[in-house]
Order: sequence, then structure tokens, then C-alpha cells
Amino acid sequence: MNEEQTESFFHVEVWRENAFHFISQLEKGQILSADNIVELAESDPELASPPPRGTWQMPIAEAECVDKLIFTGKVGPKVPYLPINPIYEVA
Repeated sequence: MNEEQTESFFHVEVWRENAFHFISQLEKGQILSADNIVELAESDPELASPPPRGTWQMPIAEAECVDKLIFTGKVGPKVPYLPINPIYEVA
């Protein structure tokens, strides 16, 4: 891995950790689509959009795996940056 790839990977990993932290701070009981979560996160000036090669699927999936986001079985309107727009309850 060259220096540019290493730096890019580092930025993606730092962003992913920050995005997961943001998601983990959401208020319990909220019902939010993945798109809603992204909109809230990207309005935070410290987080903003993912860097190149970063995707929102990564931190959202991590939050789902640790039961912070519980899939409701419903999906919201399609958005261009996610394969589906699942709706979650924040736990």
C-alpha cells in the first residue's frame, strides 16, 4: 500500500469511527430512516460527508450489529447513495 492509499484508508477509518459515534449518540426511541440519519450526521460540521471510498453503509451496519439501530421491517424512499433506505428504531 503506497502512502496515498494509507492516508486515504486512515481518513476513511477515522470518519467511520466518528460516524458510528454520532449514530450511537442518537436519542433512544427515535424512528429514523438511514437517509434521515445521514442528513442529521452530515449537518454536523465535525462529521460531514464521507471521504472518498467511505460509505454510510459501514457505520450504519455497525450500529445495527450492536443493536443500536433496530430495523423496523420498513423502508423509506430510495436514495442514490444507499442500496435501500431502511427505517430503524434507535435503541
